[in-house]
Amino acid sequence: MSQENPKSLSTQIAVMHNDIKWIRDEVTEIKNFTQDHEKEHKGMFLKLMSIVVILTSAIAGMIAYFIKS
Repeated sequence: MSQENPKSLSTQIAVMHNDIKWIRDEVTEIKNFTQDHEKEHKGMFLKLMSIVVILTSAIAGMIAYFIKS
């Protein structure tokens, strides 16, 4: 990993950290919604899991990009 511009890298890491916190909050909100409306929205769990998979893939891609650069 290049150390040419550490301020930029630390800024990017801070942005990623904020994105991860936002994603965690969104997943928690969806999880709470599914628990409250479990009987009415049985398919919501699959939607939640697909969102988690997509977001996890996005985070893994960002981390791989920063490690590669």
